[in-house]
Order: sequence, then C-alpha cells, then structure tokens
Amino acid sequence: MLRETEAFALRRYVTTSGEVNLNALERDVVSLAREASVESPAKDRIVATVEALWKGKVVQGRLDKNKDVLENYSKNTPLEEAESVPGQIFKEAVLSWNDGDVGIWISSPRDPKDDFDGTDFYQEGRLRIVIKKTKLGIPLIKTYGIPLVGVTPDDCLYQFWRLEEFSEQRLSVDKPRDLRANTLRLKIPEGSSWIDFLQGQVSTKLVNEEVWDAIRNGEVATQTRQIAISFRDKVIDEQKKERIRRAVKAENYSQLIYIGAEIEREMAKAGFKITAGVCGLLNSDLIKPLLGYANKNRSGEWMGGVDGRCWEYKLGDCRICNSKTEVGPCKICRNCEKLFDNDQR
Repeated sequence: MLRETEAFALRRYVTTSGEVNLNALERDVVSLAREASVESPAKDRIVATVEALWKGKVVQGRLDKNKDVLENYSKNTPLEEAESVPGQIFKEAVLSWNDGDVGIWISSPRDPKDDFDGTDFYQEGRLRIVIKKTKLGIPLIKTYGIPLVGVTPDDCLYQFWRLEEFSEQRLSVDKPRDLRANTLRLKIPEGSSWIDFLQGQVSTKLVNEEVWDAIRNGEVATQTRQIAISFRDKVIDEQKKERIRRAVKAENYSQLIYIGAEIEREMAKAGFKITAGVCGLLNSDLIKPLLGYANKNRSGEWMGGVDGRCWEYKLGDCRICNSKTEVGPCKICRNCEKLFDNDQR
C-alpha cells in the first residue's frame, strides 16, 4: 500500500478522536506555502513553529497533545528513515535543555559530487534556530526555519564549526551530511540577545539582514496570519476536511495524496509557486505514478501504462470527486485526470 513520503502529510491532522484538526492543517499549509516558494525572498520564507514539552513528549498542541511529534514520521523508505533521525536527535536534545537555552540546527543542500543514496535530495540548505522558553508553566520550544539559498554544503559545515566555538558541546561533525543529525546548544554571551548574537556570527552569505529584521520586528507572525486568513475556506473547505477524515479512517493513503495535490493546486492559484526538493516531496509529484502518467495522444486522451495503450473507461465511482461516472483503471474520471494534467509543473 502506498504511503505518503511528502512534506505535507495529511494523515497527521486526524486526532486520536477521529476529528480533523482544521486549525493545524491551515497553519501547516501556510508554512508549506512560505517555505517552498523558492521564488520569494528569504525573509518571506521563514517558518516559525511552537511546540510544547508535555509528559516527556515534544507535542504540537494544535495537532494532538497526546501524540509525540516523532509519531508523525513514517519509516517505510530510506528517505523516511533518514528524515526521522533529526527529529529524534532534536527531541533528545531539547528535553534536557534549561529554560532560556538557544540552539541551532543546520541542513545542507545535497552535494552533486556525492552518490545519491535515496535519502539526500534537498536543493537548498536550512538553518533552524531553537529557543526553549517557559510560558504559563509550560515549557515551549520555539523555532525559526530560515532558507539558506545559494550556499554550498561546505558553507553550511563551516558555519556550524564557527558556532560550535560558542558551545560546550563537541560533536562529531566532519562532513556536511553529518549536520542534520546534530542540534547544537549555544552559550550566548552575557548581555547579548540571541538574535543580535546570531546576526553577528552567522555569515551574511547564509542569512541576510532582511531575515534578521523580519524576525526581530515580528514580521513573520504578521505575514503568517495574513496568509492564513486568505487561505481560509478557499484552500481547505469542509468537503476536503471530511474526505481527509474518511481516507485516514480507511487507511487510504493514495486518496490522501490526491487531496494533498488538490490543496497544492489551490496554493499555486493563490500565487505560491511551491517547489519539491526544498522541504520534502510534493503530493503533486507523487500523484503522477498513481495516475499512470504518460503522454497524451493527438486527440488529447490519456494514455495508460508504459506501452502507450489507451485506458478503458467503465461506469464507477471516481476516487477523487466521488461522482458516479466513467472511470479509468485507477478509478479516476476524465475530468479529474485533466484537472491534474493541466496543473503539472
């Protein structure tokens, strides 16, 4: 059975009680729109998150307070296994931190000189700033994810080594690929704020002044709220919410990919040109093999399979729009096939 391997995994938004957490889904759609919009300036692609430490777990309360964030990771492929490692390291690190501690995590882009092993496909780097703070008696972990555009794997490695001088930790990070498995806790000099310190120590080649100003001035939170309002009821409506709930209950992960691709299409219509390889795979790319992707013939009809034979259509229920109509071998109607074909990037 096909499982999701993308950054935008819809199954995580169904709580243990079986309800779809629409608020969480909405916020993460906004985060994906910001992070994966590679044509936007870096300051507009910062993603801020808040997670809580609750009974030995790192939880996103807006998802499900009873579920550790690590439970959102699947480990069915080498990529998924590799993706789960930073999450485990991050959790183990922050659980032992003191209130007010600040740290960083860096991911480098893939080095084209390295052999591809199926686990390293990222096209750009990323710096995550991590702050532990207690609010109303609850320990919180606030993070700022910053895209590192136009940098090399060695740029990221050298930056980590530079910041390691301000840490009591001595980690075994000898090459760029080691970075993702390490979270570095920093010792901020007395009398200096974490943001002023980092701005002085992080190379301007990695992070420019506009990014620091956007974080310092609260611009990230303001922009996030504005996008959320514009997406509400447009990108995610009640019908999609119910379809997500039913698909998770039935463990129909291919259906979740179809719905995710629809949401990504709506994001594109809203002006966000999201790109795969930045924060994970997109549903829009995963859907191609599900549709038996191939070229159309001259009449515009879909061609099924590698041998180019025309698909046969029979009366049935479309697995995308649920309408009673003629569907192909994948249980998808012609209208839905064209819908996805017209929006391929």
